[in-house]
Amino acid sequence: MRFLSVLGGSCLVLVVAVAVYVIGGWYDVAANKPHWDVTLKLLDLVRERSIEVHSGGISAPRPDDPKLVEDGAQIFNEVCRTCHGAPGVPGAVFARGLYPAPANLVSNEFQQEFKSGEVFWVVKNGLKMTGMPAFDSTFEDGELWSVIAFLKRQPGMSPEAYKTLTEKKDTPQP
Repeated sequence: MRFLSVLGGSCLVLVVAVAVYVIGGWYDVAANKPHWDVTLKLLDLVRERSIEVHSGGISAPRPDDPKLVEDGAQIFNEVCRTCHGAPGVPGAVFARGLYPAPANLVSNEFQQEFKSGEVFWVVKNGLKMTGMPAFDSTFEDGELWSVIAFLKRQPGMSPEAYKTLTEKKDTPQP
């Protein structure tokens, strides 16, 4: 019984200390100050598990359709390139100040770590406490899948190939 009283009292002291720390404004939320390692590990775990669980059961269409990739390149160029950059095109200056930094979508780590369904879920729903917005009310699912198809083709893409893929095509007149 004494052990439970000590444990309960210790937990209460810890909760009060955390509350004083948070309410007192002592935790620095500045974007140019990284999280503590333990905070970062906890946030990474929460993000990874949430994406994995919430994207479960999402199956991707075949990403090798050239029209799907071309459509996705157009959307990516207009909407995503500003933060994430593209082959031969760095992200905007403001994106360098985002914390956490926008994902490097062409990195081996990103390409291997995230399944297409997980990336689709993130693009559709966004991520809290990051600069990643939700695009569920902006684009149809098919349009979002075209962006995912493009992302899978982006690694190794030359700047010239990206430019060719994203140049506006003149619509022929009838």
